[in-house]
Amino acid sequence: MQYFDESRVYTSTTSIRDTLVRSQGAERTPTQIYHDVFARYRFADVLGFAGEFLHNVELLASVQNLLDDSPPILASASTNPIAGYSTDGDPRLRRYSISFTRRFGR
Repeated sequence: MQYFDESRVYTSTTSIRDTLVRSQGAERTPTQIYHDVFARYRFADVLGFAGEFLHNVELLASVQNLLDDSPPILASASTNPIAGYSTDGDPRLRRYSISFTRRFGR
């Protein structure tokens, strides 16, 4: 699980604070929670040809952002270079990955 607490849409020294807050509609972005899951399997004691190939092999499958939650969008004042999706989230939404690793020498 990834947890990001609410955050301000401005810094304390921002001279355009009121414009940023009006553009965003609030002084803070909401709390963000993303759930990730993974499963790992290490092959051991596999017999035959497959055993030779799968010796010291690890397979990892994962899903990031399981619930497909969108990060908050940050509004922009005309002079604010940081706008778009919150940098804490990932606009790619749910992602899948598979990793295949083999150790040699043991």
